Amino acid sequence: MNRFIIIFLLTFSSCFSQNDKTNASSKSRIKFQKKVFNNLKIGDTIKIPFGTQTNYEKEGNTDLIVYSIYSDMKNYECIIEGVVLSKNKKNNGYNIQYKITNIDLCKFDKIVHYTRKVKGSEIVNNMKEMKVGEILIHNIKYYKLLN
Repeated sequence: MNRFIIIFLLTFSSCFSQNDKTNASSKSRIKFQKKVFNNLKIGDTIKIPFGTQTNYEKEGNTDLIVYSIYSDMKNYECIIEGVVLSKNKKNNGYNIQYKITNIDLCKFDKIVHYTRKVKGSEIVNNMKEMKVGEILIHNIKYYKLLN
């Protein structure tokens, strides 16, 4: 009886190397944001880019959507300027409380920003109209800030 031995050579390409590159890139961006956060001083002027979405269901508001630090956009639909009032690292973030000083780079009639907070088992949506003098919080650990 003849026996045949068949040998299969399999080459595996690891997906871990790609994941390692992605994780390294993510960590480097967060480290950069940490440097930006640490260099910001109370009273500094900041610019925050937003994307927009028209919400016809809610009185024709233009909803603002923050850009992730991972986006490589160069042209933004809306830029809000503000002055840093305070900063903290609550909830593992790099939070900046700012007062809006200029909305001229946002050419829409009525612009609003929605925030969501979890209270107990409920999600609470808060709407703030973006106007000069309004005070907001922006987490630059994950969301873009222009230098």
